[in-house]
Amino acid sequence: MDNQPRLNYFLSLPEELRIRILRELKANDLLACQKVCRSLQATVLDPYLQYVAALDAAGMKDGPPGGAAFPERSKALAQYEATWITGQFPWGFHALPSQVGEMHPYRWNGGVFVHFPSPDSGHARLAIHRPASFSSGISEKTWNIDLSAFVSCTEGINEVQDIVAYAVDTEQALLAVVLAPQENYWLPRCYLLSTFSVAELHPLAACNPLVAHRAPGLSDSGVWWPIYSTVSIVDDLVGLHICLGSVSQLRVFNWRTGQFLWRSIRLNGHSRQLDFLVDTRYVARFAVSGISLYDITSDGDPYKPNRGLVGHLELPKLARQPSPDSPEIDIQRPALTSSDSFAHFECDPERTVFTLFTKTIGTPPTKGVLIFVPITTILDFARSTLRSSLLPSPRVPWDDWGAHGARLILMSPDCQFYRSTSLGSHVVIRVCDGRHQSPHLGDDALFLFDVRAEIGKPSIHLAEGMADLLETSDCLIAPELLESPVSSTLPYRVVGVWCSELWLTGYDWGEWIYPLCDGLLHVAPSRDEVLE
Repeated sequence: MDNQPRLNYFLSLPEELRIRILRELKANDLLACQKVCRSLQATVLDPYLQYVAALDAAGMKDGPPGGAAFPERSKALAQYEATWITGQFPWGFHALPSQVGEMHPYRWNGGVFVHFPSPDSGHARLAIHRPASFSSGISEKTWNIDLSAFVSCTEGINEVQDIVAYAVDTEQALLAVVLAPQENYWLPRCYLLSTFSVAELHPLAACNPLVAHRAPGLSDSGVWWPIYSTVSIVDDLVGLHICLGSVSQLRVFNWRTGQFLWRSIRLNGHSRQLDFLVDTRYVARFAVSGISLYDITSDGDPYKPNRGLVGHLELPKLARQPSPDSPEIDIQRPALTSSDSFAHFECDPERTVFTLFTKTIGTPPTKGVLIFVPITTILDFARSTLRSSLLPSPRVPWDDWGAHGARLILMSPDCQFYRSTSLGSHVVIRVCDGRHQSPHLGDDALFLFDVRAEIGKPSIHLAEGMADLLETSDCLIAPELLESPVSSTLPYRVVGVWCSELWLTGYDWGEWIYPLCDGLLHVAPSRDEVLE
């Protein structure tokens, strides 16, 4: 395996050159090579080894034992991969099951949907719905969770609508909910509940609730209503992001021990979250200039600025001043499959990507640059930097990491960008062809990307007429948005579909369109119906 880079280099050479090199070998060495090649060819063609290789290429992990037999799993995986060649994803609409009583539309969280009651329903409960996956064999399941005891016993909460943010980890039976500030509790609190039929404080949580203490620049007089709140769960860590007034902060806790590990503060920032947990060791802080990476396990005061700074990944420089609300960041880790589903295979969370959308002042607000950065790219940088760098916190130019480890997608002059959402390595963007006046004429399009290094050469399928909506050159790109030409060669796959047929269904599309694990899309319309 130590010779893998040399082997890859040799295989990348033209065939004529490889033959000339092999002709220089002695006869005994050449015969030995032939023997090894014949032996390896018979070995790697073993069906199970082919299945393992296909799982890796698809960004999937094998499902738990006890489910479908290996031939069935292999066939399902082959069919899933074939959809990227033909572009024949099942884009049809199917209504998700309705719940008893009036409920708000499903809210999306890492591949599962959470259904909250409407304010007038009188129900203190929620439902977690895991949709079925046709390709991986994940079964459909819904959990109904009674929150009555939690609401009645918790001071500062009057109804379920006081929950302003939440995250679900079905593998750990963990539901993290953030309560809106109240008169006596002006700082948000994060409660860790179980996802059993009756919600109780999670028995493994050492500290309940987790509290985002006052940050510098905040007064403790009056009630501060958060402009924006999110909470994320990564194994034993909980990341609590709160934006109060002009101050944005991310606090990282170990929810099992209650230990406070790390804090970031942004003053005079906008309400969007720009600091994210990468894994159980690293936090990434995003800006227009690049990505700063921090090791939250390093020694020192967790309140100390820049504690654990590993380095900085530079992004391509923009030609004009960036917009004040840039960039926008999106990431969703796929939900790990519960053992009760016996799935054929499931998404690998390490193949998850960060999606950045940024624009400059003076350009239309719906145009800009999309950058996909896989988690594995960030982690590879962290490991190599800690192992080899002589500088305490090196700055790495785009050409040294992003050219091959990230993906840059440019909105063409005629393309208006609405929104991007992601799940794992899948990113769906909704765009409109700006040459037409009304998107209601069917000018909207959806593009579903699969972005990561392991997929090999991109296999692109675009519906007729879509190729002019995006600039996706694999070589040098130098539009007016960038200061100078940059390289962006990370492979990707993409399928596209016009939305005209979807408009004819009579549903008014909402803003949120979410990718699911096997290429299906979940659409949250403006009315109460929820489609997938």
